[in-house]
Parts: sequence; structure tokens; C-alpha cells
Amino acid sequence: MDWTLVLQAVFAVAIAVFVIPRALNMARNSPKGSSADWMGAALPLIAVLVFVLFLMSAA
Repeated sequence: MDWTLVLQAVFAVAIAVFVIPRALNMARNSPKGSSADWMGAALPLIAVLVFVLFLMSAA
């Protein structure tokens, strides 16, 4: 077995042990967004999508 595979396995285990439980805890204890918050996030994404579709149709 190559040493890079061993290093990848150690890194994957470290992520599973340290990062995943913290991410789950943050997701459970995060503030919930209102509909205004979601619209504030959705409008720029929709604008970028429309712009990209425009650029694709112009080519």
C-alpha cells in the first residue's frame, strides 16, 4: 500500500472525527432564516442564472 493512501485514510478519519460532529452541532444550533433572508439570497442567484443563460444564447 502506498504512503499517500495511508495519508488519505488518516485525513478522512480526522474529518470524520473532528469536522462532521462540529458541522452537525452548528446546523442544529444555527438561527433560522426568514423569508426575507431567503429572498435576499435567491435574487442574486437568479440574476446570475439569467445572465449566464443570456450569455449562452448570445454565443
